Amino acid sequence: MENCGSESFLGSARKYFTKSCRFQTWGVLYIRLSECTNNRKKIMTNTELNIPQLKEEIDLLHGQICYALREPVRIMMLYLIGEQDRYVNEIAELLELPQSTTSRHLAVLRERGLVNTERRGTSVFYTLSNPHIIFILDEMRKMMKQESDNEK
Repeated sequence: MENCGSESFLGSARKYFTKSCRFQTWGVLYIRLSECTNNRKKIMTNTELNIPQLKEEIDLLHGQICYALREPVRIMMLYLIGEQDRYVNEIAELLELPQSTTSRHLAVLRERGLVNTERRGTSVFYTLSNPHIIFILDEMRKMMKQESDNEK
């Protein structure tokens, strides 16, 4: 297993964050996050944390993924597509949005590599690039629920 602070992690991240702002796969990020989770105690107590490298990795994450998730409707779209692959008109109908607005939001998700598209006739069919995004979103929701329950 690679060390989470290694140059190879950053190199891998750069490989998937292309100049055209497309994140090609969530798989590498998920695997790297799993490696980090397995070594969490070591990392949290490591006094030799490479701050510049960490900052660069966080900047990449923020610029690509957080931008795509900034709008709550995009998160809802990911959940709908995660439930089953869908056509743009289905998503628009379920969210009660104009198709043009839906297409604009889906374009951001596609540009950031969170969804894939396939043209079928005159319609566009959307699938998740990697189902781990739903797992990550669910984990963040659990964390928020825990914090909410603790405040009560």
